[in-house]
Amino acid sequence: GPLSLIRGYTSMLPMVGDVNDQQREYTNKIIETVDDISRMADELLDMRRIDSRSLIDAQKISPSEILNNVVEEMQPQIMNRKIQVMPELTLSQDVVIEADRVLLQRALFNLLENAVKFSPLGGQVNLRLQVSDKSVTFVIQDHGPGIAPLDLPHIFDRVKRTVNKDGTVQRDSGLGLSIVKSIAERHQGRVWVESQLGKGCTFYLDIPIRFAGKS
Repeated sequence: GPLSLIRGYTSMLPMVGDVNDQQREYTNKIIETVDDISRMADELLDMRRIDSRSLIDAQKISPSEILNNVVEEMQPQIMNRKIQVMPELTLSQDVVIEADRVLLQRALFNLLENAVKFSPLGGQVNLRLQVSDKSVTFVIQDHGPGIAPLDLPHIFDRVKRTVNKDGTVQRDSGLGLSIVKSIAERHQGRVWVESQLGKGCTFYLDIPIRFAGKS
């Protein structure tokens, strides 16, 4: 598409002649911005697909197995940032829930991706499962910069990324977290976050053990 063309030609500029440091910095900024726009477009498409998926394909799923699948899927990003993922899933090995595997895996992927992205290099992400009579709560904890109290109520809103004057993108996860909220609600579950500035975030995704029917 046109974005790939812009990215391709921009990255080829240094190949066809000398560029100074300032020009290299500008071409890198163009490439970063194009990547951001591509990601936002993908997220919007995802949002539309999830919203239009009228039926939930509820099947019996092992929560620990689905979390392990997501960790495996995220390996390139985890290794790239040298993150230690610490799963504490032993107690809930035998629990089975009724959920849409594709949607639930997507929600957990977004939460883990968010945790990895905002962890310091070489940082740690903790994964836990909390089981009650009626639901299973997936807990994903990072030790990154955390979220300011003013921003906490809006973290799951469908908000645009905020780009600062210098071209950098503020800490937010685009539509990633609103996709998680949408998937939680489709399962009649919920998602919430606890955070302290400078001490990281803990996200909770609570999914009923029995699927209650149409959302």
